[in-house]
Amino acid sequence: MTNTRNHAISAIDRNGRAHSTNEMKVVFRKLYHINIDAISLMFPDMTLKAIHRRAESYRISGKYIKFTGNDLELMRRLWPNYAAICEELGRPKWQVMKRCYKLGLSLPDSATWSEDDLAILRQGKTPIGRTYKAASSKRMKLGITLGNIRSMQAIEPDTLIKEIGEHVHEGNRPHIREEIIYSVYRECLEGRCGASPAALAKAAAKARTAVYKLHPERGAPVSMDAKLFDDGSATVGDRISSDTFHF
Repeated sequence: MTNTRNHAISAIDRNGRAHSTNEMKVVFRKLYHINIDAISLMFPDMTLKAIHRRAESYRISGKYIKFTGNDLELMRRLWPNYAAICEELGRPKWQVMKRCYKLGLSLPDSATWSEDDLAILRQGKTPIGRTYKAASSKRMKLGITLGNIRSMQAIEPDTLIKEIGEHVHEGNRPHIREEIIYSVYRECLEGRCGASPAALAKAAAKARTAVYKLHPERGAPVSMDAKLFDDGSATVGDRISSDTFHF
């Protein structure tokens, strides 16, 4: 047998027959977009990942690849480990998540969101086991927008704090001014405020009202049931008992 690229042994089928590169290309062109399971049966030593990579090397994997029965079985077995599924199938995450959703492999919208889930939401990503729709809905409820997230990713923390400070009057007492600045900074980190001057100015004015309500010496109401924000349900008592901020 000639040891050239087109005639060298490229794979051995289940019957022990050697196939050259040209023969393998013919097999892949006929079966790859129709029935990958058939290729797996013909060449049991080739994993799904190897089959997809071989198709890429033959430049015949540009079209959408149908999910096979073996693919679906693997997805059900490995879900919700999307990274492992993508690695095994050689597919992008969005394809895998979309198919898992159609298979019913997703957490219900009513399922509790963990702190890790919320942290992933604030990065503009979709947590494992959640659908894109559920993630978008949760961000909306939390006041988080992808625009705010992107604007935060484009600015350094020290620069952001400096720009927030430009919207907080220096006539405030130092500790109150500091609390206003870091209240706005926290809003930015959580994706509820963008880094634009207009957004920072609005958030600073809102934070100033909230911080003043926490300090009786500046005219804050004594009642713990007083509203913290004019457009929210949080109370002064909620804010005082919170461990969100540490200075």
